[in-house]
Formats: sequence, C-alpha cells, structure tokens
Amino acid sequence: MELFSEDVEMRLPFQDPSTGFWSEIDGRKGLRQLFASIPRLFATHPLHLDSVIRSADSRSLVARYRGDFTVRKTGKPYQNTYIAVFEFDDDKIRSWTEFHNPQILGESLRP
Repeated sequence: MELFSEDVEMRLPFQDPSTGFWSEIDGRKGLRQLFASIPRLFATHPLHLDSVIRSADSRSLVARYRGDFTVRKTGKPYQNTYIAVFEFDDDKIRSWTEFHNPQILGESLRP
C-alpha cells in the first residue's frame, strides 16, 4: 500500500456492471478492500508482467500484464490480459486505469 498515494484513484472504464465488480475506487481504503477480496474470489491469482513503457518525464507508465486465475465459486479458469496506465505524483501512484476484457471475467464467474 505504501506505493499508492492516500487519494489514489483506480478506474476500470469498461467493466461490466452485471459481474458485480466495481468500476471505480477512490483512496487507499478502497484499494485495501479490493486487494483483500482477491484471495476470496480466486483460488489462484498470479499476475505475469509482460512489458512496461515509461513516459519521458517519468510521471506515468503503461504496463501490460496477464492473469492466470481460478475462480473459487465456479472452479473455472479466468485468464485475461490487462493494459494499465499508472500516473505518479511525488513518487506515489496517484491514478491507476486498467483495461481488460470484461466478457472474459463475466464468463468465468457464471456457473
């Protein structure tokens, strides 16, 4: 949590509301709740970093990563690819915008 500013904002612009997942989180408290929920939702949840592109001024970066999860409730695999934009302020992450395919998430959650 020390990597994030107190007022960090996380956004998932294309999240499907039918999955019951949030599309916005504000502040470290919300981020803590998100991170705490991951082990309850997924039996396995490794993320694999594929690439990082830093901006010339070092105030932002774009990361591409992929997840290889197993959903606890359904036992189905959840494998998705993510593109995230991280923006920094005073060496802390101030904004995290993540893009993924919400249809893949929805399918893995359906019984």
